[in-house]
Amino acid sequence: MKTRLLLLATALMLTLSITAQTNARESILLDKGWKFAFGHAADPKKDFNCGTEYFNYLTKANSIHNEGPYAMKFNDADWQEVSIPHDWATTLPYAPEASHSHGYKTVGYKYPETSVGWYRKVISIPANDEGKHISLRFDGIFRNARVWFNGFYMGTEPSGYATQIYDVTEYVNYGGQNLICVRADATLEEGWFYEGAGIYRDAWLTKTSAVSVAPFGTFVYADIKQPYTSATIHIDTEVNNHSLKATTCEVEQRLLDAEGHEVGKTTIATITLRPKETSDCKQTLSLQAPHLWSTTDPYLYKVETTVKVDGHVTDVYETTTGIRDIAFDADRGFLLNGQPLKLKGVNMHQDHAGVGAAMPEALMAWRIKQLTP
Repeated sequence: MKTRLLLLATALMLTLSITAQTNARESILLDKGWKFAFGHAADPKKDFNCGTEYFNYLTKANSIHNEGPYAMKFNDADWQEVSIPHDWATTLPYAPEASHSHGYKTVGYKYPETSVGWYRKVISIPANDEGKHISLRFDGIFRNARVWFNGFYMGTEPSGYATQIYDVTEYVNYGGQNLICVRADATLEEGWFYEGAGIYRDAWLTKTSAVSVAPFGTFVYADIKQPYTSATIHIDTEVNNHSLKATTCEVEQRLLDAEGHEVGKTTIATITLRPKETSDCKQTLSLQAPHLWSTTDPYLYKVETTVKVDGHVTDVYETTTGIRDIAFDADRGFLLNGQPLKLKGVNMHQDHAGVGAAMPEALMAWRIKQLTP
């Protein structure tokens, strides 16, 4: 009986440990359930009075006096329901006087009534998320995007080709509804090609512990020993401490093969972080007989970064990586893993007929496959 209870207790502890690791980081795709409407690039009254309301300063955007799209009480019942990725330029008519490089679509400085788009989405965040670090991430908005969360102004990104990440932790209504609002202005062009308009890539809500790997916080590279018998894997990691107290954490890396088996492990690195500090650590591990990535055998490993505070897992962050050797030789040309390889490519922009810049991943994969014989 004691043995059975011990086994049950051990199984429960393992389950709790696995659950803690699984729930340490959560990324929620926010692509469904958006509302969309055109604003106006030249007339604030037609732009939902943005910038003209009392206390409509960007530092006080959550004033009770405000009634624009960034306010929860705003009525968007007559707005269009959309999913993102979304490119509103694809729905616009053509005009001979419109920009040639943007496909003669009626977007740009000549068309202020169709060059600004507003997006709204309401999400629920449970009460038990309080204490976590909550952030918003937009993978692509064209362009000059302003972002509000629960009426608070988060920031602006002028470029249409930069990922935007906003810390919304301080503004979350835990256990209730939360409003995301985006204003995109595609009046000006960045390129000489079709660029679209709107939130043309995925949006995410990310929840982590206060001590966690920074966004895109790992950099993995390899030194390969000839003739490819072993490799040293270098892993540089940035760790955030979002809490208000100094914290000591441990960082450990595991290298997993394509089947998920552990094939390498680092020693534990210890970092002490001041409140609100970001710090980095550099670690290495050894890999025998590395399975090299090539165009005919695109083998991938995964680096699993685990962060612990007081022995408890606070984050598990995964990074996909391949190991390959490249070189240029005056006589043999480009070498991949010691073998000559002809480099072939196309001038392919990030848009496609019918969807514009709002390219689904399946269509991207299909286009790449068309390059293979």
